Amino acid sequence: MKKFYSCLAVVLASLLLSFVPQGINNSCAQSKAEGAAANETAAGEEAFLATADIAMIYALHPAMQFYDQKVGLFIKPPKPGTTHDEFQTIIKNRQKDFIQGAEGNASEIKRLKGEIEILSKEINKLDSLKNDEMGAMNQRFELQLKSAASEEDRFKIQASKALEYNKIEAKFKTELETRNKKMAGLLDSFEKIQKSLLKIYYLSAEETSKKFDEINAEIKDAILKAAAKNKVSSVVNLNLLMPKQEKTIQPEKTIEEKTRFNSFVEDLLKSGPSYTKILGSLRTFETSVTPEVVKTRTPEINETEYLKMLQKLQKDQETEMASQNFYTRDFIMRLKPIKKLTANPIVYGGADLTREAVEIILEKNGVAKDKVKNICDAVFNN
Repeated sequence: MKKFYSCLAVVLASLLLSFVPQGINNSCAQSKAEGAAANETAAGEEAFLATADIAMIYALHPAMQFYDQKVGLFIKPPKPGTTHDEFQTIIKNRQKDFIQGAEGNASEIKRLKGEIEILSKEINKLDSLKNDEMGAMNQRFELQLKSAASEEDRFKIQASKALEYNKIEAKFKTELETRNKKMAGLLDSFEKIQKSLLKIYYLSAEETSKKFDEINAEIKDAILKAAAKNKVSSVVNLNLLMPKQEKTIQPEKTIEEKTRFNSFVEDLLKSGPSYTKILGSLRTFETSVTPEVVKTRTPEINETEYLKMLQKLQKDQETEMASQNFYTRDFIMRLKPIKKLTANPIVYGGADLTREAVEIILEKNGVAKDKVKNICDAVFNN
């Protein structure tokens, strides 16, 4: 019977994997372990399938601390090994670069905003005149319709109303289209400057897409290593077995959308990105019980007990900091760029390799082993 269930598990894994598109995007990894070697579960049965919670792995990937959902871009990361204090210096330098860049574009921004304001008033005035004429026309024909003696008269009145409506539309169409086209050009020019200033703080859209590809590859590699270590033949994120979503063509932004975007980016650039989570995570990675702190022990306190107390305080502090400075899996699952990766896995027997994959990634990114444990304890038990 055990042999029958083992064969059934392999068949099921093959069926599941055959429905999954290639790549980590649909999160089905197969280890290089030969044959059907599997690890022992708590119940003592062989596990041919294991699961990985991609959302949790993403949430704890150090690179995600730099993702800013408000603009859909990654804040420029520093070189590996940069400390909390060093990054604060980098932030100050970027602020200086922004001030310099803003000053260099100040006259052009002023010109564009001035022309946009004038043009906006002209468009609003034309819209108002058009609406007044339309309103007066509607009132006039409504009175005629009320006094119409027959259906034939009503038909003639409706036809006359349609003709006059078209005349009013044609009267304002050319002027409004000309001004709206010019407005779109001005807003595009303003947006171009805004995006050039954004590059002081953020990676470009293309670089952000590449960064997601790098994270995907690192997650896949970590899962493969965890699977090989646990002698699991297949790793499945079951909720990602869904129909491939068709790519939709993004419609061109309207003038209102362009205006809102430029206003939002302008406000964002004035204050700069929020570095709270980045600095908090760097501080979490750096905290430690140093020899200097141990030396603060007074003679009446036992050295071993004092060290245990300090270690507990450090762990409690790291737990609190990790809870505050790492994204939750629920937040990650709402992010548009990675929604295909972040559905909840349905556990089908086997072992869940989520935590082990996270530990591999954190250690690969230079986080000390003891801190990896504390961070994972804080997030996974939260």
